[in-house]
Amino acid sequence: MASDSRFLLLLNRFRDLPPLTREAWEGGLVRLPNWVEHGPDKTAFRPWGVIWVGLSTGRVAMKIEPGPEMHGPELVLESLVEFAKQERKVLGGRAGRLLVADVAVRDYLQQAIGDSRTSVELVPRLDAVEDVLRHYLEHVAPDEPPSVLEGRGVTVDVLRSFADAAATFYRAAPWKYLSDEDVIRIDAPKPPRGYAFAVVLGNAGHTFGLGFHASRAAHDAMGVMPAGGRAVDARSVIFDSGDGIPIADHDVWEEHGLPLAGPRAYPFAAHYVARGEAERLPREELIFLEGLMRVLAETTEEEMDSGAWSREVVAGGATFKFKLALPDLLEPGKPGARVGPDSFRRTSERMQAEIGRFFASQEFSSLEDANAAIAERFGGRPMDEIESTASTPLERAQDLASQAYDWTGRKRVQLARQALAISPDCAEAYVLLAELAHKPELALGFYEQAVAAGRRALGESFEGLVGEFWGHLETRPYMRARFELAEMLEHVGRVGEAIAHYQELLRLNPTDNQGVRDVLIPRLILEGRDTEAADVVARYPDDIGAALRYSAALLAFRASGDSPDSRDVLARAMATNRFVPERLLEPDDEKASWIEHYAPGSDDEAVVCASEIAAAWRATAGALDWLRARMKAGRAERKGKAKPGRRHGRR
Repeated sequence: MASDSRFLLLLNRFRDLPPLTREAWEGGLVRLPNWVEHGPDKTAFRPWGVIWVGLSTGRVAMKIEPGPEMHGPELVLESLVEFAKQERKVLGGRAGRLLVADVAVRDYLQQAIGDSRTSVELVPRLDAVEDVLRHYLEHVAPDEPPSVLEGRGVTVDVLRSFADAAATFYRAAPWKYLSDEDVIRIDAPKPPRGYAFAVVLGNAGHTFGLGFHASRAAHDAMGVMPAGGRAVDARSVIFDSGDGIPIADHDVWEEHGLPLAGPRAYPFAAHYVARGEAERLPREELIFLEGLMRVLAETTEEEMDSGAWSREVVAGGATFKFKLALPDLLEPGKPGARVGPDSFRRTSERMQAEIGRFFASQEFSSLEDANAAIAERFGGRPMDEIESTASTPLERAQDLASQAYDWTGRKRVQLARQALAISPDCAEAYVLLAELAHKPELALGFYEQAVAAGRRALGESFEGLVGEFWGHLETRPYMRARFELAEMLEHVGRVGEAIAHYQELLRLNPTDNQGVRDVLIPRLILEGRDTEAADVVARYPDDIGAALRYSAALLAFRASGDSPDSRDVLARAMATNRFVPERLLEPDDEKASWIEHYAPGSDDEAVVCASEIAAAWRATAGALDWLRARMKAGRAERKGKAKPGRRHGRR
């Protein structure tokens, strides 16, 4: 509320205004249809407000509570006297009748105003206020989807049962075991149109829920846009926070006290159609989703790994027998459709290992004979047609773990576990499990086990390989595991430990085939360890990669500010890749995550470079302003040099 003295002054002025018996104002507390941020942590909350409407003039006043739980009858009074101040010039007085719909508000106003000439009347509905609220919603959220209760045939009872199943599903967290690459085929009951295949969302830790596809082909084509585009046709149940679902849904959950698993577990079920508009689901689809979520919540990891399972559940008051399958587990000869560069790298290494074993097992009279024999056995043949000669448990386990990269989702987990059953020293298998873990803490544990396994596998030969680690195939699982362990340590905030791992990787393999230096240098700068960062830069004088060159420029600026030396280092960096400055000023981390290969000097390289070093530039006071100024100076210099040539051309 306003300061006591100011408010008393306003209240006295309100009382002094003559009440107009012909004038009526309608008002009260309402839950506003939007979210606002509050406090230093910018926590979103759904505010209450007061709306007053002059019934004869149609004029409106709105006052929003300044923070959570800061509303009540006193806010109604404060808003009333402010509305009267606004209206007195038009009306020459104040309303003689105040219409409210809350007994507590009526009693408070009567006592606070203390004027028998003003009647405070209780009415069943505030029609004018609700009309203002409806128009306000159209203004703040013009594209807001309709309420879940507007789905055909949906009742509060149907929704309550659906909400209970959604809360059960969320608490069970089946994304611990399944990813969006594990396509679930729904064999029974006959699914509604568009629900033949489902995927569980949430393994990556971002979006939680269920997505649906009309066919397996539709799932496999995700992200592939044909020429001319295509109409949107997608169905899903997505869990979100209260401010992430439609206002109307949030109201329904609060008004009816529907089950909820947590503050970020409001389920939003919809069918997305042309232009991405969300249609609310009819009764029969909500009941189907209820049953499916109950089945998945009850399904064990062993049932999933069997590839096919069934379970009876009650949904919408009826009993359904669901039959589900994971086709990729039932068709072992058919690898997953979406494999990335890791698969190709591992296949190449498997081929190199197989050639190495073949070469070691034969005796050749000359190098020409050896090359001819290798060409005859391996030339032009895909890896899956070559019979493995792996003989030791570790070799067999490594082969199996490498094959796992040809698969996606649950099949990878199975193959990784099979590899560990063959040899617990298979680092690659632990890395696979880490990559599919749904929590950073779990992933960190698997990476630690991977590093330990890789160290055991190398045994006494470890120290003898220092300085040339990457040159030996058997060291690469260890090196990859240690790099990914460092990244995960950094992700969970243990930056000092991550840096120590990066430094050890460079000790083991100074040629740095993994690009560790591009990650390490900016981390050292962020920690204020500039001397160590400069030492790493100095070890690679011939590196023309953008990340190292622009990190060197930042170090020069940190050492001497805007000086001839720092300008010279920056100029050399700009000559390496001219796109980086713009990308540093506006990094695009999302685009960087999609780039797998890039050419030196390209914009793609700049995007990836900025994603690695932008934090260090931002953390250095004045660095980005200096970069911006040098860019501007460079453009002016180039423009000045170009002008004489253009004038000469006109002659």
